[in-house]
Amino acid sequence: MWSFVGYKPIINRYRYPRQVPARTPKAEAISRDLLKRGFRFVGPTVIYSFMQVAGMTNDHLVHCFRWEECVFLSRGLQLEQYNKVQAEDLGEREREGDVKRLIRQP
Repeated sequence: MWSFVGYKPIINRYRYPRQVPARTPKAEAISRDLLKRGFRFVGPTVIYSFMQVAGMTNDHLVHCFRWEECVFLSRGLQLEQYNKVQAEDLGEREREGDVKRLIRQP
């Protein structure tokens, strides 16, 4: 099934829940293929749901805390690397915050 998506997750950039489709042309193609192979109960909506669960498509909204992590992982990087980057970024923001607080003080 991964061959239908080029062996890489599809990264969507939805901002609103209403933008997330219930089915896509790729899900319809996979559904047709599975039906030809004798599978049953594999309509495009079921297939698209499977694609979401299996990580074949990232439908997290862009402001969701999981969206960025899923994009990072889809690029083949390990979760530990992501956590390290996040920790470094947080540390940098905290240092900047300390500097801003010092500047604001009379």
